[in-house]
Amino acid sequence: MLNERVMDLNIKDMHVSFIAAVGTSLLTQYPKYCKDDELGDYQDFVQMLDSEAEMESDYLKVWEQRIAQTLSWDKCAELNSIQCFVNHYKVGDYSVKLISSDTSLAKFSSKIITKYLLSEGIITRQQISVGLIYDGTDRFSRIGFPSLISNIKISIDLSKTEGYLPVLNSTPGFKAETSIMTLMGAITNTPVFYMHEKMDRPFLLPAMPVSLSKEIWKRWNKLVKAVKLKETTKSGTMSAQEYSGYIKQHQILDGDFLFEEYDNGITLSTLGYIFHEAYCPITSENKLKKSKVSPENRIVISKAPHHHPKGTYSVARNIAGLNFVESVASKEFRDSPVTRILSRYNKEKPGEIFVQWSDKSKAVILPIKTTAINEIEHSIARQSIEELLEIESIDIDKNFIRPEELFRSDQVLLIDRLSDYSNQIVSYASEIEQLNEIVSKLSDSQKELEHEINDQKNIIVLLEEELLAITKMSVLAKIKNIFI
Repeated sequence: MLNERVMDLNIKDMHVSFIAAVGTSLLTQYPKYCKDDELGDYQDFVQMLDSEAEMESDYLKVWEQRIAQTLSWDKCAELNSIQCFVNHYKVGDYSVKLISSDTSLAKFSSKIITKYLLSEGIITRQQISVGLIYDGTDRFSRIGFPSLISNIKISIDLSKTEGYLPVLNSTPGFKAETSIMTLMGAITNTPVFYMHEKMDRPFLLPAMPVSLSKEIWKRWNKLVKAVKLKETTKSGTMSAQEYSGYIKQHQILDGDFLFEEYDNGITLSTLGYIFHEAYCPITSENKLKKSKVSPENRIVISKAPHHHPKGTYSVARNIAGLNFVESVASKEFRDSPVTRILSRYNKEKPGEIFVQWSDKSKAVILPIKTTAINEIEHSIARQSIEELLEIESIDIDKNFIRPEELFRSDQVLLIDRLSDYSNQIVSYASEIEQLNEIVSKLSDSQKELEHEINDQKNIIVLLEEELLAITKMSVLAKIKNIFI
């Protein structure tokens, strides 16, 4: 059974940012919703698109418009999975970030899906994983995978900066993309969900304890960064001699899985790229400027203490104690038991962050001004305040739950059972389909029998009418004979 926190998940007051790969579901589903005479040369068009053959722009636009006209929430995996998640978890506000492979089919699909989402008033962002082409060449591993990993991490960080809870959608896209997405979710502690076409609700993948020990990362992070920088050189790799020299100097081998040999040199492995993206986004240069306002003058809460939730002034003092905070004020009260960060990144006011502080019965909004001047600094400030809120909540016997924690499961073995569960769903669905076919055939047989019975009844009625007519004629003949 799933962890109860997952089963009883309630995020209807949270803003969600869906991050998903784009596959070819839109194109494979399209013929199912058209009549044969409406398809025309559709298969030829798809084949030309897949082979990247030259075609006139007007011809391309014609098919783009035709497919777009039939598109709705249930017509492709990218849209259907999002709608099911939104409906199941009562999500109010959400945005979408699409990550397309570098193939014509995926880019064409992404363009149409993006236009549809924008027409529905949903903020949507498109990205292309350059080099992610399934052609069997080195581009796939050398350029495509790193690009995909980078795009996923950028989307996760950007979602948090905007004030959204990032949620990875592993339903659409090619298998290679969804596997990397699932792994990135585990390493960055980002919730991941999956929606099989036979399911009637989204399935949250259990959070896996995937991380790199601090000791190993401390030993290897400099080399990881150095190898990554070599991508900008002419060879694109670190020489085997340089790499070997580092290994001999430090006498360590426990991090060699982060690298792989390529073209007589060394580059990062897929895991190397993933851990680089997960652990190297914030450097020592990205430190927030210290506030010039003295800590005692940073609190500008004006309302009487008895109006505020328990612990408000304590948490305000501690937030004000952070060296990058300029001021902490109070704005309005809300009926909410949740303590969390509310703000999205505002490029006009990058240093502004809003906190909702609650004591389980009521909440107050605390506008906080910081010295942050860009998205990265805003993200650092936000993370620092989140960590402080987590500590402060313990003092009033209330657990501060980060949004991503709501999606976590302590039952690691569930990931193995998920495969069995999915297979059972497919098996049961097949049985149901077979039973439906049998029921349908029986229903047709019943209708045929009913038609035959009705035909027989009609024949009987006609025979009865004929018999009655003959009887009448016989009686009339006898009467006539009597009088004659």
